[in-house]
Amino acid sequence: MKRILIVIPIIILSMGFSLFNKTPNEDKFWNWFSKHQETYYNEIENLEIREKIFNNLSTELKKVHQDLVFEFSQSTKVV
Repeated sequence: MKRILIVIPIIILSMGFSLFNKTPNEDKFWNWFSKHQETYYNEIENLEIREKIFNNLSTELKKVHQDLVFEFSQSTKVV
């Protein structure tokens, strides 16, 4: 019986803290993207994995909002 009385307040406290510490989806996306940005930068021309990384990016964007899309364009170098 004592274990139940001790565990219940701990569970309630942990649920309360998780409500206040919830990371917004936008922040989750940018955290994810910052971990994977080098892959997108370095492997964008690699046709073998391009579809996979684009699918991953699309999936992560949809977690923020279902209507989000992305676009990549070729950069121009200024000399």
